[in-house]
Amino acid sequence: MSHCSKYVTVAVTTLAVLIWPCHAMDRRAGASVVTGSAVIDKSSPALATVPREYLGFGEEMDRVQDLLIGGNFENAEFQYLFKQLGPAYLRVGGITADWTYYEASSTGQRGKSGHKLGGYWPTKERPLSYRIVGARCMEQCCRCIVYCHCLTDGHMDGSTWHKLRSSSVFSCINRSYTDDFGRLCKFAKNVNFSLLFDLNELHGRNCHFNDTVKCVGVWNTTNMKQFLHYVHDNPSICPALIGFELGNELFTHLDINTNIADIVELVNIVNAIWNGETAGGSDTSMAVYGPSTDHCLDGQPFAFMNATRHQITGYTYHSYPNRNNINAGNLLNKTWLEQGIIQNDLHAHSIECIRAWQKTGQTAGMKLWVTETNSAYAIDQSPQGPILNRFLNGFWYLNSLAQYAATDAVTMHGRWCMSSGNAFGLVNDTQTLPLQHHLLEGGSEVESTGTYAVSTDYYVAVLYKRLVGEKVLPVTISSWIGGDGATVYAFCGAVPHLPAGSVVYVITNPTTDEVHVQVSGEASGTRQEYILTAGNSPGGNSTLMHSPTVRLNGDILPLFPGDTDFPPLDPRQYTTEDKQQAQQIVVMPPLSYGFVVLPQPAPSIPVCQP
Repeated sequence: MSHCSKYVTVAVTTLAVLIWPCHAMDRRAGASVVTGSAVIDKSSPALATVPREYLGFGEEMDRVQDLLIGGNFENAEFQYLFKQLGPAYLRVGGITADWTYYEASSTGQRGKSGHKLGGYWPTKERPLSYRIVGARCMEQCCRCIVYCHCLTDGHMDGSTWHKLRSSSVFSCINRSYTDDFGRLCKFAKNVNFSLLFDLNELHGRNCHFNDTVKCVGVWNTTNMKQFLHYVHDNPSICPALIGFELGNELFTHLDINTNIADIVELVNIVNAIWNGETAGGSDTSMAVYGPSTDHCLDGQPFAFMNATRHQITGYTYHSYPNRNNINAGNLLNKTWLEQGIIQNDLHAHSIECIRAWQKTGQTAGMKLWVTETNSAYAIDQSPQGPILNRFLNGFWYLNSLAQYAATDAVTMHGRWCMSSGNAFGLVNDTQTLPLQHHLLEGGSEVESTGTYAVSTDYYVAVLYKRLVGEKVLPVTISSWIGGDGATVYAFCGAVPHLPAGSVVYVITNPTTDEVHVQVSGEASGTRQEYILTAGNSPGGNSTLMHSPTVRLNGDILPLFPGDTDFPPLDPRQYTTEDKQQAQQIVVMPPLSYGFVVLPQPAPSIPVCQP
């Protein structure tokens, strides 16, 4: 059986997520019962192994610069929320990364949005500062706004930023540049994120030529080289940096030969700087990734990998399988969840990137990273209401995480995005979110009780990070009796959060049936369940699946968790005295997802033993 055929089989037979509120412990009235079993082959090796950083994130360069201006990266609460998700890969990129100018001077003008958008493309580059020694207060701002307050290091505090951003005199801001790159790096280090930084491939090119989508002209690498020399000569500035990326969905804007030529040129530049005699330099090589495409067809991935297989560290691409999310029903369609995310991905055609990697990238030791992904690339397109920051999105998120981990190919799953200021973000400040309808319940804004609000996917990510380990286990799902059943995956548990040798099932039930899953092994010790169900109804035309809140074992989790009152996220414990534990039956309520932990499975799973 070919590696590709093996992958397809695994993707179908290892899907699972579980959710179960305490009020759903008894069978819901009117719900049918569907039964089946999930048996781990204890004698087989792991299907795949991913790094602990596998569950990662992406962020738009322009948004990173806004977060820097707002002082978010220095905010203790912001850092605490993301520390719960480390270690993780963080890719900073997006289309605005291609329109960024690396600014080494100590002062300059900065407005609300340095990137001027003209249709799809920015028409003006935005500066990102580095190599700055000091900072001064925003004097013009302080002259024209009485409540302006500058911190001792010259930055605005967070409350002042929010007031300024919503005021009509925002344009008065005259902000001294600080070391933006260094501050980003410090944040990544503090929260245990490994940073992949996208470079400005369109600098010097004309992408508004003759009203077409093509970019013309020669890539001007002078500005980038100056920045790379600085990074190389000051290694202590960014210990979290693991590599540079080039490109952001440019295959339709630059031809394939130009894409290849650009990445080869970058590799040569990086090698010359990191392996040369630059003063203060290091002999350590720096990784290069690319091209962050969203197009896996027409043989382009194979051509790119084959031409760069001995030069780049990893091939990167994006996938938004439900495209514009107009068909929200896909996220509750078990067949789509099993087949539409990778195998039949209608956006990027992800399986073709995986097949190309299996043919040429794998043998060259090239990594395969999905640096941007979410259920869809459009915000709030569904007529039923928002999706990306609602409970419904978790069905995509858990299935996507589990399926890509099982490919034995993809080793980074970069959810888009970290803190977008809109529905994409896992964590967002409470001043921008009402503008994006994130906090709407029953037609009115929820009163903010904290600086930052989290999406339902945030809690999914935290639990996945704490519970799911690096090894994916082979699991055989029996034929479901009585209905479509659930999707089920199995993993070794995450050490040290869980004891060595533990097993974790990830189960999703996108149906209106109650699903009973008999997990493998004899009852021993305890079983821990983390059951997630939708929170409060959003009202209006939206269903409960569009709730902006989520329940864990029946208890609603806070929309505004803080660094001093973060919820404990405790499981429901079952012992051998419980009938369901004795029979090893997990009851999945309708429309739920979550995690089941067997701390001491019997018989033990050898591949999970230390």
